[in-house]
Amino acid sequence: MAHLREAPGSTRTVACADKLHNLLCTVRDLRAKPGPDYWNRFSAGRESQKWYYQACLDAFSSGRPPAMLSEYRIVFDEFCTLAG
Repeated sequence: MAHLREAPGSTRTVACADKLHNLLCTVRDLRAKPGPDYWNRFSAGRESQKWYYQACLDAFSSGRPPAMLSEYRIVFDEFCTLAG
């Protein structure tokens, strides 16, 4: 995560957009009420993903945050709610 905190603004913006897209896709799937095997498709489980996306949020929040950070926070909150 240190590299995200120290990266130039354009790199942080692209990284934030990528993580936001991934979160949006996961939230879309979770809204559809997937079965118990849903988390098996990922190399990291639910708790690891929560930790990772929280760590990204923390990294993006430091310094000059990307413009889309507020949307990232909203989607991350929904992810946490839906993921349980």
